[in-house]
Amino acid sequence: MLVAALIVSLIVNVILLVLVIGSLQAEAVRRTILSGMAAGGGISAARLDFRLGISRIYELTKEREEKFTGRTEGSYEIWTRPDNAELGSYAAEMAKSFALNYNAQMREMHDQPELHTLDHEYRRARRFQPLGGEGLCQDERGP
Repeated sequence: MLVAALIVSLIVNVILLVLVIGSLQAEAVRRTILSGMAAGGGISAARLDFRLGISRIYELTKEREEKFTGRTEGSYEIWTRPDNAELGSYAAEMAKSFALNYNAQMREMHDQPELHTLDHEYRRARRFQPLGGEGLCQDERGP
């Protein structure tokens, strides 16, 4: 009888362990997928902005809106982007992943033009320059 109780207890503990491990793995997979989606969004947004002539770098802040800080770093405008910490860890991780990947992609396109020839050609063909603080474009060709 005691042996049967021990075996049942062992089986229940193994089942619980499998369920806990499965739940932790699902959580890790969910975080990885969301972080990857945010990273891809940051890379795509940086490429689009670059093609439009916008040279911007994001810094995460507690503010609730994206806006120009009035500061620059070389040819980059520094913009704030909400860190979403008040919305929970997933939202904060996604905001961080977006900003890190956006900034890395923007810097890479400026620093290594040979890797992004089509983006540079598109940008040159449009002949646009960003207006400070607005993220809009002004034609370099003049009036």
